[in-house]
Amino acid sequence: MKYVKRYTNFLKSHLAPQMEIGIVLDGSDGSVGMVLKDLFRGSKDVRVKIINHKPRGSFPTHGPDPSADGALDQVSRLVIKRKANFGAVFDSDGDRVIFVDNLGREIEAYQIFQLIKRGLKPPYILDSRALINFWNKESGIIESKSGRHFIAKAMKENDATLGVEGSGHYFFKEFFFKDSAILTLVHLINLASSTGSPLSEEIDSLDSPHRTKEFNYKIDREKDPIGKVKEHFRNKQAKIDEIDGISIYTEDVAFNLRESATEPLIRLNIVAKNDMVADNLRIEIEAIING
Repeated sequence: MKYVKRYTNFLKSHLAPQMEIGIVLDGSDGSVGMVLKDLFRGSKDVRVKIINHKPRGSFPTHGPDPSADGALDQVSRLVIKRKANFGAVFDSDGDRVIFVDNLGREIEAYQIFQLIKRGLKPPYILDSRALINFWNKESGIIESKSGRHFIAKAMKENDATLGVEGSGHYFFKEFFFKDSAILTLVHLINLASSTGSPLSEEIDSLDSPHRTKEFNYKIDREKDPIGKVKEHFRNKQAKIDEIDGISIYTEDVAFNLRESATEPLIRLNIVAKNDMVADNLRIEIEAIING
């Protein structure tokens, strides 16, 4: 338990809310709950409701994965009911987190990045799924292959202060270039308590493109579906980079298509100016993959 205390003392040293704030946290029936309880014990500035904080090996509430269908529902309802500033659902061991705003809406990881980077100096690392060349106009953001190993490696090589993977992993130089979902929570508390406006308004003010969920397709590698997609868009004069699978950019839409490192799947992520453009692109790509 002394290691839990050392960790919470480290987290407390970074916690600096500017005004009273209310949050709802979900520990997903895992060990992260004991850290959350210790972190906010006796806090006067953070009004916190922590649910599903006792470790239960069967993860009966909604499973250990915060991105699973329905995993955000309980926190979203409580945030609205309690008029909290925001909520968060952690994976059971506390290295991933997904946030919801004061309206109970899910906040994507790259939007959290846009908020918490305000308190950290560049450079920053984003994984290839961010498709940063489509929507980012700032310098100081470096693209990396997806995966904890690759992001941590890129952070060390570039002495980056912050790294983000779209699945909800956040990496910090101040945490030995490793990921910490709870340190991300601390940074968001500091930010949300300093703006004087609801978090939903901060999110809506961001210059963020429409981003689809991740689509997964079973593949036959001998048919080289990624190669077929690349050739199709090369003929359309699209910009192509191959840092991680292929990332293809046009004026209205961009996408990343890459092989899973663990399963016989390819994963498709799309950003676009609107839903219709994204849907049309997905249909076009699926026709090539299945052709």
